[in-house]
Order: sequence, then structure tokens, then C-alpha cells
Amino acid sequence: MKHTKTAVALALAGVAAAPLAQAADGVSVTLSGQVAIGIIGSDAADEVAINLGDPIPDATSATGFRDATDEDVRDSDSPGDLALFGDDATLNLKAVAPIKGGLESFAVYRTDLSLVGDAATGDNIHVGIKGGFGEFRIGEVPDAVGYGQHSDFIADIDGENTGLSYTSPDISGFVFGANWSPAGSSDRTSFGAKFSIAGFGIGVGVSDDAGTSEFAAKATYSIAGVSLGVSFKDFDNDNTAVIATAGYGISDWSFGLGWEGRTGDVNEGESQLRFDIGYNLGNGMNLSTRVNLNTPVDGATDVLGNELDDITNFRLLLTKAF
Repeated sequence: MKHTKTAVALALAGVAAAPLAQAADGVSVTLSGQVAIGIIGSDAADEVAINLGDPIPDATSATGFRDATDEDVRDSDSPGDLALFGDDATLNLKAVAPIKGGLESFAVYRTDLSLVGDAATGDNIHVGIKGGFGEFRIGEVPDAVGYGQHSDFIADIDGENTGLSYTSPDISGFVFGANWSPAGSSDRTSFGAKFSIAGFGIGVGVSDDAGTSEFAAKATYSIAGVSLGVSFKDFDNDNTAVIATAGYGISDWSFGLGWEGRTGDVNEGESQLRFDIGYNLGNGMNLSTRVNLNTPVDGATDVLGNELDDITNFRLLLTKAF
């Protein structure tokens, strides 16, 4: 796997030299990315631990249960122990060039890599054309229902990996967007609009996801380093959520506080309270910490049938962007 990732990195780095050879054609190729590695842990150890021989639900058993094995104990033992993770390493390749009619063409490819074990995967791959009319894109595209979502902790209402999209030009703070994916792909159609002026912002979005209706609406405000936001998300079938956030930035420091809670019958009672602190070390290097206080769905139980308690998890992350 390491050889695969190294080969990908070398190939992209080689392409990054393309502007030297293609400058005469007006082509600009940019390589960027980041490496983010951190440590994560939680207080979940005593809540889901399994002992050898404990009864575990098993639909294939005549009694509906089976005795826990060594493997069950291993997989559940101390899930909150500190662990290193590095799933946020990316390489981004972007090519931009003028084309006929005074328009601009662009293409983007991203490779996602993890610290160990997994193969490199392609992401955020798209190609498009932009001009005074706005922007057309095909591939992984902006999902217009997301115009009504300013952040997500538990439930992300937008996301379209295989579609076509149109985004209007910014006209005095107003932007309109639409995207569509055929039935053979994700069968998704979305529309959205957002408007911002003097630090205030509002946005709405609607979507049909293979027959499921979605809706999102947001309001935001920012001034002098302070940012506030609230969003409402409706995933249909009485699955709704509300999220509120507040942030403050001063000098090289950033602070964030947010809460998201499920408000419909689906996953009722589930919520997350989040605290973030970040410090800019300069030249693309950032140190951040996050603490999440998670409340499970009402009546949720572990594999032994014990009601789940609140769980706190935390991380410390070092990120280098380039």
C-alpha cells in the first residue's frame, strides 16, 4: 500500500510541473494538499466492554443469543483508548485554461490517503466551464440543498458525487444553484439559493433524493471575528435536525462552539455538543483540538442490552497544508 501511495504522489508531483511546458497555451496546473495526523480517544471503554462468555444477541441462534468469544472481547475492549489516526491526507490537482468564447475550463482531481492500511482513492473529481453566465460542472458537484446548511456534526444533508450542476454568478450577494443526477447514478435533484449582505446570510435548499424530499434553511451572521449560525434540516419521514454554532477568531487563535440535535421521531434525543480550539503556527501548519459530548438516541442500548450513556470523545490534530 505504501508503494501505491508513493507512486500516486510522484505522479501528481510530476504533473505539477506541467505549467513550465504548457505556459504558451495558457494552461495553469496547481498541486496542493494537506497532511493531517492526530490522536483520538474517548471515555467509551466502560460502556460497551464485553467479557468472555457474555450473552450477545444473535439472530441465527435458536435462543437469540450466543456466548461472547475471544474475538468479541478483543473488538470491544477499551474502545476509548488513545489511538493515532491520519485519514485526512489529500493531494489536489487542478488545471485551468481559457477556451473559445472567452470562457474558462477547469478540471479537479483529489486523492485521499490514510495513515496506514488503505489504498489511495479518488475524490472530488469534476470538470467544468465558467464565464459571465456562471459555472457548469459535471462529476462531484455542489449539492444545492446544502445552501441551507451552514455546518454538520451528526447529519449532513447534502452531497452529490455523480451529477451535473449549475451555479449562477454572484449578483449583489445573491447566488442560485441547481444539480441533477440520473436515476442510474444517485437519482437526485436539488435547487438552492443564498443571499449575503453586511455580514448577514440566509440560504434555503430543497432536494428530491430518489423520491425522498429534503429541505434545509440557514441564517448566519459574522462581524469582527465573531460568527453565528443556525440551520434546520428535514430529511423527510419525520427525520429532522437543528444545528447552532458560534465562533470567534483573534490573531492566530480560533474558537468554536456548536450543538446539533435530532428533533424528529427518527433518532429522537440524539445530539452532539462540540468545542473547538485552533492555533495557526504559520506557513500552513495548524494545531487544533476538539471535544465532542455525544448523547445517544433515546433508549439506545449496547450489544448486551444495557442502555447507553453519554460519551465524550476528543482529538488533537496537527495539520500541514501546502
